[in-house]
Amino acid sequence: SFIMEGRKLQVISPEDMILILSFHGYKHGWQNLGWLADLISMVSNQPNLKWNDIFTRSEKLGLKRIVLTSLFLAYRHGGIKCGSDFENMFKTDVFVHKLALEIQQEIFRSQTLAISPFFYLKSRERFRDQILYLLYYLSNRILVFLRWLIRPISGVTARHHGQE
Repeated sequence: SFIMEGRKLQVISPEDMILILSFHGYKHGWQNLGWLADLISMVSNQPNLKWNDIFTRSEKLGLKRIVLTSLFLAYRHGGIKCGSDFENMFKTDVFVHKLALEIQQEIFRSQTLAISPFFYLKSRERFRDQILYLLYYLSNRILVFLRWLIRPISGVTARHHGQE
């Protein structure tokens, strides 16, 4: 927090911002390289990051693999330094390398990314998070189908009631 014009303002800690930037980029399949640049800049401009806090929070939130993959991409493409413990984790984790490769292939293949739902499943290390994502994904697919199914009916109803 800091004080501005006599008011105490709460700000996001740099460690939490690393988590936010990592998850945001991941959520969108790193479609925008500016998001990766933001992560690289954040890490590069914060020499006193508490890496243990980042790791502990990411693990507690079930985002460890996502954060490690994001930091690996930032390390590989931006040369960030994030402590030997973290670097050893993402250098030796096979899942992180596979996920990063998948992202890199999609980023440089086309403008429109086609990240599969399986990518998001593989990105979550906790089983319950995988189940929650699967339920989220399936419910969205069902809603899309129902909208497609109901749309012609709602158009007929609107015409019948003179609302067109």
